Amino acid sequence: MEMFNVMKTMSNDFRNLLSMAGKEIYINGEEKYALISNIRTLKEFNDKYISTEFNMQRGDIIFYDNKYWMITTQVGSPRYESYKAQIRQVEHDLIFNLSFLNNPSQKYLLKCPSIVSKTSDFTQEYSRTTGMIMINSEIHVFVQDNEKTRRIIELVNKPYGRILFGKRSYEITGISSVNKGVLDITCNLTTTTTGDDYETGIYNTPANYEQFIDESMYALEGIVQGKPLAPNGLQTNVGTITATNIVNQTASGSGSITIEWSQDASASIYRDFNGYKVLVKDGSEIATMNTTGLTATFNDLQASDYIAEISILFATYTEGQGSLSQASGTFTIANESVKPLPPTDYNTSVSPVGFTAVGETSADSDGVITYTWTTDTNADNYSGFVGYELKLTNGSYTEQQLVTLDKTVTSYQWTNRWEGQWAGMIRVKFINGETTTYGSWVTFDIVTIQDNFSGGILW
Repeated sequence: MEMFNVMKTMSNDFRNLLSMAGKEIYINGEEKYALISNIRTLKEFNDKYISTEFNMQRGDIIFYDNKYWMITTQVGSPRYESYKAQIRQVEHDLIFNLSFLNNPSQKYLLKCPSIVSKTSDFTQEYSRTTGMIMINSEIHVFVQDNEKTRRIIELVNKPYGRILFGKRSYEITGISSVNKGVLDITCNLTTTTTGDDYETGIYNTPANYEQFIDESMYALEGIVQGKPLAPNGLQTNVGTITATNIVNQTASGSGSITIEWSQDASASIYRDFNGYKVLVKDGSEIATMNTTGLTATFNDLQASDYIAEISILFATYTEGQGSLSQASGTFTIANESVKPLPPTDYNTSVSPVGFTAVGETSADSDGVITYTWTTDTNADNYSGFVGYELKLTNGSYTEQQLVTLDKTVTSYQWTNRWEGQWAGMIRVKFINGETTTYGSWVTFDIVTIQDNFSGGILW
C-alpha cells in the first residue's frame, strides 16, 4: 500500500470535484463541464466564476443556465488541474449589417452576443465649429474577437457603419482589440435615418431579412436553438408560379424567361433557410439556379414548352435529404426564326394611295402614270415574302404588262404613255423554294392621259 505523502499535490481533487458538482456548459458551442460559482460581493452585473480542466480565454462565449455569458477577464494560470476566469451574463443581441463590405457572406446580418456599457449618456458639449451645445451619448459594445466579428472593423467611420440599440441609432466610430479575445466597439449617438428599423433592430433591413441573419455565434453542439429543423420531404409551397418577360427564339437569338413566386411560409418556421432551387425543363432538365430571392431568369433557351419546379432549401439538410418540389403550369417560348407558309388565298393588304397621270406634251407619247401604295405589313409574318407584282394595263385591260418589285418599293412610274385611259392592279408575292404564292389583286382606279402637247399644258 502506497504511503500517504502530505507534501504531494492532490492532482485529482479538481477532477473529483468536477464529477460531483460540475455543470454542463457549452463554450463556443462545444459541450463541456465546468464548476460555476457565485462572486461573494453583490455587484451591478451578473458575474460568476468559472473553473475548468481545459484552457479558456477572454471573449469565449459560454452557454449556461439557459443564458449566454462571456469571459471578461484573463484566464488565471492553471492551479493544479484547473483554469479559472470570470464570466458576465450577456444581456444584448446586436445585429451588424455587413452587406456593404467587399465579398459579404450570404448571411451578412451578423448577430452577436454583446455586453454594452455607457461611457456617457446625454452629455452636453459646446461645439466651437457650430457654436452650438451638442448632446452626446457614447456606448461601448463588447463582442468576441473572431474571424467574423473582425469584419466589423471595416464599418468604422463609414456612412453605413451603424447599429441600432435601445431604439436609438449609433455610428461605429472606433474599435479596440487591446484586451485580447474581445473587440471593444465605440459607438456614438447619431440622428435617425430612413434605413433605421427599430422594430427589427437592423440598419437597412432587407426584405425577408430572417434568411440573411448569421446566428452561428449562438450555435450549440448537437442542439438546434430556437427554430426546429426542417423535416426531410417537406412540401414546397410558394403560391402560384408565374412566367414573365418571355422572349421568343428568333433568327438572331435564343429565348429567355423569368420565373416568379411567393415566399414559402416554411422559410420563417424552420432553421437555416437557404433559399430556393429553381429547375426549368422541357421533358428533361434544361437549367437550374439557386437563389435567395423570389425570381429567377433563364437565358439561352430554345423554342419549346417548359415547366418550372421550385424546391425550398435549408442548410440543415444532409446528403440525400431535401424538400419536395412544386411544379408550375406550362410556359411556351415560340420559334419566331421560322415563319409559317402563306395561305393560298392570302389577301393582299395594300391600299392605293395615289394614281396620277401627266398628259402628253408632245407628239412622242411622253405621258407618265405614277402608281403609289402602302406597304403590306402583314405579309412579313409569312415565309418567303419577296415583294409585289404590279400589272400595268390600259383602261379596257386589253394591254397588260407585269412588273416585279422589291418589298421595300411603294411607288412606280409607267412612262411613254399616250392619250387614253389607263389602270393597274397589284398583289404580293411569296417564294418558298420552288413554290410561288400570290396574294389577291388590288385594283387602282382608272386615270386618263390627255393630248396636251399642242398647248403645252400639263394635265
